[in-house]
Amino acid sequence: MLMTLTGPTGSGKSTLAQALCDAGVLLIPSWTTRALRPGEAERGDMVQVTAEQMAQSAMLEIADYDGHRYGTPVTDTVTAALAGECDALKIVEPEGLRSIRQTLTRRGSWHQLAHVYVDVDENTAVRRLLSRCHGHPASADRRRIERAARECRDWPLACDWLHVVDNTRENATLGHLADEVMASVRRFEDRIKLLSPGSETHGELGLLLEGLTAHADNGLRDRVTQAREALAGPAV
Repeated sequence: MLMTLTGPTGSGKSTLAQALCDAGVLLIPSWTTRALRPGEAERGDMVQVTAEQMAQSAMLEIADYDGHRYGTPVTDTVTAALAGECDALKIVEPEGLRSIRQTLTRRGSWHQLAHVYVDVDENTAVRRLLSRCHGHPASADRRRIERAARECRDWPLACDWLHVVDNTRENATLGHLADEVMASVRRFEDRIKLLSPGSETHGELGLLLEGLTAHADNGLRDRVTQAREALAGPAV
């Protein structure tokens, strides 16, 4: 399963990603044209490349954010995750996630994507950013703080998230949050299996839609036909 983790600056998504990787999930690094920040090279979650390198490579998605270009290269890990052979994680902004969803829908692999949002309130996100600057607002990157506040307001509504992690709870450990994410992903996988071709539920839904088609007016018949096509799955 390919998992994406999205959250505002200061939400703790990178720390949660590390906890998931410690539990066996493989991390998919992002490519970016901006300079790397402290710790990114050591964590391995970000690789600096040129725009030309990105344009000449096979990419799962490419998105522009805050004046820089970001993307996800199609690596062996990505291919294995989409084939259901492993769990892999990608940290991504909402724009990048929309691009990934569009790409996977065209490829017929939409059911191998689980998108998770790490939620945090604006005050907590700003407090965490200030703590990275040792509590001195004068030394804080004011632009990043303003961006974090904007993300906290806008990003929760940017997608119909599969799962939302509340990372403001005082009693929630990283291990607990990682377990919560994986439990949600496993439930999603179970629902997909119920609707996969050959399953009993899939067959029952197909018969129901077939019956509706026979008794529907033209408008409803078109919508039912679309549902039957979706149930059959897009061509790979």
